[in-house]
Amino acid sequence: QFVRVPYDIERAVQLAVEAKMPDCERYELEIRTAIVHK
Repeated sequence: QFVRVPYDIERAVQLAVEAKMPDCERYELEIRTAIVHK
């Protein structure tokens, strides 16, 4: 069973940038497109 839940993508990206997450650009691309880029 799949359940759709609200998810604030903009906030997730903002938090990743603020935390200086490694590979942040890649994470942003993946979270916005829902495609894992290797």
